[in-house]
Amino acid sequence: MKGKLKLKILEAKLFREHDIFGTKDTFITIEYNHDRFYTKECKNWGKHSMFSDEEFEMDVKGTGDNITLKIMTRILVTECYALAMTSFNISSFCVNG
Repeated sequence: MKGKLKLKILEAKLFREHDIFGTKDTFITIEYNHDRFYTKECKNWGKHSMFSDEEFEMDVKGTGDNITLKIMTRILVTECYALAMTSFNISSFCVNG
């Protein structure tokens, strides 16, 4: 099954504070089929980051593929650190129509 997937990032909730050295500005990376998408940084986060309803559109090649989401924070200007990660099978997002 081929088609388009629209994914909207609204918020990220963590179960605990992460005391790491850096700016504590979070963003989300979306990895699918060798493509990588990034949200804008959410400034001054805590355990709960709100994003500005960013929407991403991806071309789905097959329903057996996986999509990976990572909550990231910037440690230094050039270095980032993953706070959390999850993967889903793309079929869980697909509907006929």
